[in-house]
Amino acid sequence: LLYCIFVQNLAFAQPVQYVDKMTINIKFSDDLKVPVEIEKRIIASTLTIANNVLQGQPLDKINEQKKSYENLFQDVLGRILIGYYVQAVRLEVAEQTVVEVELRPWQDSIQSVEVSLVNNDISEPYQDLINEDLRGIKPVIENLLLGLPIDAVYWASSILKTSLNDYFNNKLPEYNYSLDITEGSHTMVRLSLYPKGLLVKNSVVAIKSQTIPNLAFLKLRAKVEAYLEKLNGLPVEFLKRHKDFFTKEIITLIENDDFLKKIALNKTVVIIPGIKNQVEILLDSERYNLNIEGRLDLGKQQDNTSFLIHVGKFVAPKQELFIENQFITNNVKFEWSYGYQYKIFDKTLLGYKYNQSERYDNLYLKQELSDKFLLRVEHHFKTDLNEVALRYKLHEFVSLEYVKNNEDNWLRLVGNF
Repeated sequence: LLYCIFVQNLAFAQPVQYVDKMTINIKFSDDLKVPVEIEKRIIASTLTIANNVLQGQPLDKINEQKKSYENLFQDVLGRILIGYYVQAVRLEVAEQTVVEVELRPWQDSIQSVEVSLVNNDISEPYQDLINEDLRGIKPVIENLLLGLPIDAVYWASSILKTSLNDYFNNKLPEYNYSLDITEGSHTMVRLSLYPKGLLVKNSVVAIKSQTIPNLAFLKLRAKVEAYLEKLNGLPVEFLKRHKDFFTKEIITLIENDDFLKKIALNKTVVIIPGIKNQVEILLDSERYNLNIEGRLDLGKQQDNTSFLIHVGKFVAPKQELFIENQFITNNVKFEWSYGYQYKIFDKTLLGYKYNQSERYDNLYLKQELSDKFLLRVEHHFKTDLNEVALRYKLHEFVSLEYVKNNEDNWLRLVGNF
């Protein structure tokens, strides 16, 4: 008999069922449009409560106390979701339990958003550049705030900051920001920008040319230096990212120069961003070659002070016909020469020159060893004299040259005008 009762109880025994999964449904009154990210946060908050309260609980227990559980949800959500009334919470108890929440805003919602950017440390020319990087910032803010209850801004601002952080990391990673929100039906959002990382402290400009005198660049240099001064305070990484923009700006300064715009130029601008920003401008005429040098020979007894003017015309891409006039100041003498130069390689020049005044000719080779060093080798046919010179560029306007020939050697100070 006992055995029969035991078997009968087993037959009627049911396995205990537990909550395994949960689905959250959020409904808003009056078809209220709620920002997607805000709805996601509400769902996440509700799911967190559900996981703590319902997950793993027996279904029978929840059904027995269903009203208490619904009231608990309503109370906790009401404390968390400031700006919303929790009108009702309904539980559909099952292994996959459904939690349905109905919400209504406390009062008026945000109808419009005004966004302003404050960049006190940014020079005016680059404001447009930053505005271009941030042109998509207003839609990001509007997507999070439009339709939101005014009182919900307090807790929704953390969601907004997360979205803004993502935007800045992708679009303007060289700047931090602070956020100030004045909530209302017309909400005002103020973003103040602050540079981060290494900042540009100063800039050094070098203007180089093999065909145009340095004196022609004095006005351009002043304009470029004034422009570069405005880069001070910009993040180095910002300058790197927008290097093409700044390069084009400098090229525009070159093209607008009163003297240089009359000349057909090959222009190259190289910017090396850094705390000490470096800008190298290479300018060369496509048609003419004009150079002016002042020479002071130290250790040479005769003809040791002179000026040399070189005027050349490119008759082909690598070929030049030229005239030179050397004014020797010691005895007030002019020496006229004319000749031909051919560029064998990119940094190798072979030339022939005839001195009309002294009636002698010479063959020479010039080899650029680096940006600073120039080697010159000459042979004078009339005197059978060989001369070798090594020039070192101290500055754009000053070079030092050591000269040695069959008879003597001396040091030459060269002014590159």
